[in-house]
Amino acid sequence: MLWPEVAGATGYTLKYGTASGTYTHTRELGNSTAAEIEGLSIGTTYSFAVEAYDAYGVSELSNELRLTLLADDITIPSGNPGSTDHSDPTVAVIPVSTIGDTPFTLEIGQATIILSPSLLKAWIGQSDQLEGATIEVRAVPVTDSKKASIPTSDGRAMLRAASQMIDISVSLLTSEGKQAAVEPYNGGLSLALPYDTDANEELLGIYGYDEVAKRWAYIGGDIDPSQHRITVDTPYLGLYAVVAYKLTFEDVSSGHWAARALQALAAKHIVKGVTDARFNPSSATTRAEFVALLVRALHLQATHADTAFTDVRSDAWYADAVAAAVEAGIVVGKADHRFAPQEPITRMEMAAMIVRAIGLPTTNDEAKYADVNDIPPMGNSICRRRIGSQAHARQGRQPVRAGARSHSCRGCSTPIQLVERQSQINKTLLQP
Repeated sequence: MLWPEVAGATGYTLKYGTASGTYTHTRELGNSTAAEIEGLSIGTTYSFAVEAYDAYGVSELSNELRLTLLADDITIPSGNPGSTDHSDPTVAVIPVSTIGDTPFTLEIGQATIILSPSLLKAWIGQSDQLEGATIEVRAVPVTDSKKASIPTSDGRAMLRAASQMIDISVSLLTSEGKQAAVEPYNGGLSLALPYDTDANEELLGIYGYDEVAKRWAYIGGDIDPSQHRITVDTPYLGLYAVVAYKLTFEDVSSGHWAARALQALAAKHIVKGVTDARFNPSSATTRAEFVALLVRALHLQATHADTAFTDVRSDAWYADAVAAAVEAGIVVGKADHRFAPQEPITRMEMAAMIVRAIGLPTTNDEAKYADVNDIPPMGNSICRRRIGSQAHARQGRQPVRAGARSHSCRGCSTPIQLVERQSQINKTLLQP
């Protein structure tokens, strides 16, 4: 079992047992990021987790990995059942008889593909000839694709491929060798690709070729800088590549204090300009615009559209974003059940929303800003407190002043960075 090194960790403890969340076995591994486990029973499901700790005793437990050993002759690459056809390095072969309730992790060339049990069962459900059948997953490198070459530009944005393009396909083979392509799926396949070591990680994302629209579309991706890999849940089979997306605006110079945050958010397709050429960084941002930006940045979804705000119509373009922010506890609105979507958002309101969004710890000590007394005490006391151990005295920044579009970009880049940093521990600590 292997997992990536966690920044700042001085050691690891492997924990596992036969019940989820209950670990009856522990192994101290020092600073090793690999472990061999013996004595496991065939047919038994085990739950694994790795605890990373630092020199101060602070520890963090990874997400849990569940693994079932199905048979003595089943190969388990990287901790999951499956078998690889070594005669063709671009294909992984999964015997249908091995499919159960465990995800399959397939290492195919430079690509890593994770298949959920529900997806695999949906695929095998498309055939009634499963005796001796297999599923073939292919990840074929594409060196020259006339059908879907990656463009070098998109309006004012410059695009550059930061990985080799691959073509993912899946087929079901009967014991007689008859092949049938599986039907499209709705989630359940995660893809990890390596990217060029000289690429600007803030500008990277995985793009997929949309066969219907006949164009490349941004899919997303979580970056692991230690492994130079990016992972994403794919919406369809077909062509994928890591692409660097750099968008510039004629009214935002490279030396502008918000230029870097703006480019990073634009690369994630979170922000756009007021026109193709202009961003208008000094114009005010409304409360609706900032909430929509923050919700997109954190990938929040509302479970229902009712917000109880009397001034947020259900058909307003920002209604879903406001609903998601309310459910996440990010916004509480103003008096008289109003959200005031068209009012300019103040820097104080931005700060309060960001603190709530990412759960920054606060103390009861009052912040030592020069203009702390300008912060209204009612409804925004969170902004008068120190923010954890990182608080320090500094010149005030006019908390009730309207926040500009440049401020909103810089503000939203902070929670993204913290969420991505946390995901390196919680989402990828256990890399089967």
